[in-house]
Amino acid sequence: MRLLFPALCVLAAVAVAQLEDAHVGIIDFYATGGLQPQQLHAALTIHPGDKLTWPGTRDRIREDLIRAAGRPFTHFAPVCCDKDGLWMLYIGFGDKSGDVAFRPKPAGAVRLASDLTALYSEFIATLPKALKHAAGTPEDYSKGYSLASYPPMREIQLRMREAALAHEEELLRVLAESADDTQRIAAAHLTGYTRQSARQISALIEASRDPNDTVRNNATRALAVLAATPVFARQIPAAPFIAKLNSSIWSDRNKGLMLLTPLTRDRNPEVLAELRAHALPALIEMAKWRNPGHSAGPIRLLGRIAGIDERELDKQAQTGDAGPVLAAIRRQR
Repeated sequence: MRLLFPALCVLAAVAVAQLEDAHVGIIDFYATGGLQPQQLHAALTIHPGDKLTWPGTRDRIREDLIRAAGRPFTHFAPVCCDKDGLWMLYIGFGDKSGDVAFRPKPAGAVRLASDLTALYSEFIATLPKALKHAAGTPEDYSKGYSLASYPPMREIQLRMREAALAHEEELLRVLAESADDTQRIAAAHLTGYTRQSARQISALIEASRDPNDTVRNNATRALAVLAATPVFARQIPAAPFIAKLNSSIWSDRNKGLMLLTPLTRDRNPEVLAELRAHALPALIEMAKWRNPGHSAGPIRLLGRIAGIDERELDKQAQTGDAGPVLAAIRRQR
């Protein structure tokens, strides 16, 4: 089974200057609360292929949707990039009532050494090119941390591994204690490159409840990479991440799916029952997303709930064909 979960980034992580040649790809919705996606699409005056500007594209879509739905969206996530280098726009209407409980924001003054934050900045600057180079190509998770197929990114990641091993205590302390969001964001990512251990996993689980959504994104992604190895997956509880599937924030949903895909490969009936009880409508909605890399997660989870054979499920997830799993779920309801 090949899991296509590219290291997608939202606009907040990328310099606006990198949008010079950016264009819109698919536009999809979530947490619509009874709004009809077909009507929302019909109301848009921004279409695939149009130039993506910031904040112009967002503001124009907001005006379109207010006219169509009578209320604005609550979350707008431009995500880089599909196999053609186009940006995907995910638009949510959910309120914060679906969000998980966050830990209190840390209040400490501790900071990372400047070379660590510089390394993370180098990673972020290289990410758009790496995503376009390797769209649809899985990263290597076999060592417990991500290694990209794009050579310049892989070289940065190998340096991150070396730096994380040398600064493990510093990273864990900043992740737990720093009041500075940017410091915790970098620490969350780099902690994924430290020594694999119960302590590392515990620190990342705690950071997955951070009040900053990019800290949560980086921590949950690091856990998902670890969970590709069964011995680590068994140390990560599913329940907190099932709750993320109902979040108003797109990155919470995306990384929750990324982690729950390996956590459910053993088809534990209690976990699947919890998914059915607490996240079924969200999974059905997200399985209809048109980018196969993003719909694959909900398709796999729904297929496992429905008892579909894993080999057949692989084919459906890789092509983004949600029809069979949605039909199977309907038969069970």
